[in-house]
Amino acid sequence: YLVWDLEDRKYARWASENINLECEAVIVDVENKIIKLTNQMIGARMICEGIDGLKLFTQIKIFIVSSDMLSKTIMAKII
Repeated sequence: YLVWDLEDRKYARWASENINLECEAVIVDVENKIIKLTNQMIGARMICEGIDGLKLFTQIKIFIVSSDMLSKTIMAKII
């Protein structure tokens, strides 16, 4: 778990420095609205608003909205 915690913190730090950056992502969890980046910081997981009705593994374009270092939560929005 320690490795995942360090990775999540690294991603959250990177995202906090890249608010409003446009990225490409894939939907990996429709129910929880989780996406993973496929360019830029590959593998970074984010919660994405606006994916309702889209299918699993759909390729989308997003922009980073916010990043919370404490909870390691990154929020994104579909373009």
